[in-house]
Amino acid sequence: MDKVGRYTISEQIGKGGMGVVYRALDTVLRREIALKTHTVGPDPDLQSVERFFREARVIASFKHRNIVTVFDLGRDDDKVFIAMELLEGEDLTGVLSAGRHISLEEKLRIVESVSKGLAHAHDRGIVHRDIKPRNVFVTHDGDVKLLDFGLAHIAYSTLTEAGQIIGTPFYMSPEQVLGEKANPRSDIFSLGTLFYELLTGERAFGRPSLDQIFDAIVNEEPTPVQELDPTIPEELARIVAKMMHKSADRRYANVDELLRGLSRFQAFLRQYKSQLREETVRALKELSSVAQRHQNIVLEHEVSVPPPELPNTLVKEDVSYMSLVGLRDGANLQLRRLELLVDDFAVADQSPNDTDAAMTVYEPSVKKTGDAREQTRRYEQAEERYQSARAHYANGDLAASLRLVSDALRLNPNHSGSGELAEQVRTSIAGLVDDLPTGGDEPKHFDVLVAALLAIGEPGGERHILGGDASHEDREIAGLSDIMLSGLPKEKADPED
Repeated sequence: MDKVGRYTISEQIGKGGMGVVYRALDTVLRREIALKTHTVGPDPDLQSVERFFREARVIASFKHRNIVTVFDLGRDDDKVFIAMELLEGEDLTGVLSAGRHISLEEKLRIVESVSKGLAHAHDRGIVHRDIKPRNVFVTHDGDVKLLDFGLAHIAYSTLTEAGQIIGTPFYMSPEQVLGEKANPRSDIFSLGTLFYELLTGERAFGRPSLDQIFDAIVNEEPTPVQELDPTIPEELARIVAKMMHKSADRRYANVDELLRGLSRFQAFLRQYKSQLREETVRALKELSSVAQRHQNIVLEHEVSVPPPELPNTLVKEDVSYMSLVGLRDGANLQLRRLELLVDDFAVADQSPNDTDAAMTVYEPSVKKTGDAREQTRRYEQAEERYQSARAHYANGDLAASLRLVSDALRLNPNHSGSGELAEQVRTSIAGLVDDLPTGGDEPKHFDVLVAALLAIGEPGGERHILGGDASHEDREIAGLSDIMLSGLPKEKADPED
């Protein structure tokens, strides 16, 4: 096939269950476009064809930065086609399958952008019905575009072959599985499953067979996102859970309400990041201070100290949430290690002047409480987090284990199991310098681990993970670029810096 209507095909650029996408030339306007085609059956329902064109005309009238622009639609023999703007970049399926690092802030921006596009469509009476990673496109410029409103409607007409599975089952809402009419809240559910996968790297209803997928969507609750990834804030986990409620009436009433929920969380995240930044700066300064007072121990045990510029960089720059988590907890683990070495030295030397009883990484209000019931509650919570940290460590998720074991020690600084695990986690993170080949695959939670490496202070560790001699411009990591710079040799810094 070389031509469809007035469009000359140059190459195939995509294929899915609902059609094939080509790069094509509009021979009238002399511009490149993306042409999506679908082959209709031999005896199509003419009313369905007309309904598709009627609804597609509404879609073509959309003017929104988060919805792909439709230029034309039509039929050529057995082909129904849609001509739309040609996008350069990739859809979320490619992003997820590649396992590339995306910061939490960027994930939020993607979901917020899709939500805004959906709100625009819902306000005009159009339900998408097929929200999934393949239908969310991220351009090279960072724009987020929602695709395939038009051909989603073909799927619900008799244009498709009998027995054909409609859409991608992993992301369908319970009401769609049950054969009920899709509505705006169905799109919210599907977007929730996409958000779940973005946050955890796992499909909410990933099952081996279609029947099991459908049964899980209707009857089973997905594993809570925080169980899969403890670094995710609880407030965000609640938003995802509400989006994916089995009952449509218990989800967000509409996308505008969802957007307000996301906006409230972003305000919370800004406030929480400010708190994290203060805690991190305090830990880094205390680590530097203890190291200066006990330089003999630092030298004898080869204790690495993070770059002195790091606290000032944190104060000046907007660092990602996950990076702050890694920096704070990495600094606390390194400080704890140094405190223990100082204590051991003081006991061995039997010289009380060499120790500092006031030295601690934990706030007094956290470390001590006169309420026995509150103390019991904290000890139980510490044990719970310790057990979860062990499980994540055994599975190789160092970032989740770092977060959980740090929480356990904040709740109960004397928890012996947590102390031992904390040292294992710290050593394993430092060992990334040797274990990761230059230019190798990024580990899970790349930003957390690189930040923790900086806080632990392994010389050259962050540069190794960044890809050897790769420059700041070539290998920018979301939200961490300026911190990286503070840990790199001076010749790696930008000239203007």
